[in-house]
Amino acid sequence: MKSICLLLVMTLPFFTMAQNSPSKDSAAYYRCELAKLWHKYRDSMLRSEEYASLNAKLNNLPVDKRKYVSFNMFADVVHNDYSKFNQSITAAGFTELEPISFRFGCGITVKSKRNIHDIGFFSVGLKNQAQRGNETIKSFFSNVMQYDYGFDLLQSNAVSIYPYAGLSIRASMLRYEQPMQINPGTTNISDLVIPNGSAYLSSTKIGYQAGLGIDVTVSNFNNSRGSVILFAKGGTNGPIGRERYKTNDSDITYNYDIRHADWMITFGIKFAGRD
Repeated sequence: MKSICLLLVMTLPFFTMAQNSPSKDSAAYYRCELAKLWHKYRDSMLRSEEYASLNAKLNNLPVDKRKYVSFNMFADVVHNDYSKFNQSITAAGFTELEPISFRFGCGITVKSKRNIHDIGFFSVGLKNQAQRGNETIKSFFSNVMQYDYGFDLLQSNAVSIYPYAGLSIRASMLRYEQPMQINPGTTNISDLVIPNGSAYLSSTKIGYQAGLGIDVTVSNFNNSRGSVILFAKGGTNGPIGRERYKTNDSDITYNYDIRHADWMITFGIKFAGRD
């Protein structure tokens, strides 16, 4: 019996290998053989003198540094005019909303000689809040799908200075919140919680932006086919038409005389590539 068990243990790997090896009549077998053939000829091509010569000629071609496509990451310092809104909320006992807020975002740039096309996928604003005890008023301001056209005044390989203008979708939000309160005289679950009266209002408009930008190339790599570019932009960002706020449950609009981004400064980095 022991001899039989030992024989089974010794032959088990051979059965396993036979099951794992693809049959010569199977699709898996031919895919495996094609993959081996592809790797063989690819390695042969990469080691050939002809490939090395063509690759060297490609890398030695002159590169126009004024053309590139880049992925961008940036941060905004935004000034907001809350003067009239702050007068109304401080009269009710709240602290003031700070005029300076911050945002972050990302996008791409396509540059061709003097023409600079900036596309911002999103710029998300961090909350700015005022308080009265446990109650808060929060303000947010963001942009999505922002397009700016700039015109390079210098046509330099290292520095670009450009006026720009464009359009975007802008979203402004106001939120009033107070903590949930428990009714001490509750008689059943329906009156356990005292309604907290929180409110959420928003305004979505087509916006415009305009200002002046500067790009500075700080690093080149891969024979100048890649670059790291630092940039800054300063200008204004406003709504087309009057900005009015409304809740999701009502068509009534409210005008709070808030002016988001009457001026703003953007700092960012571009990771650029060229053909």
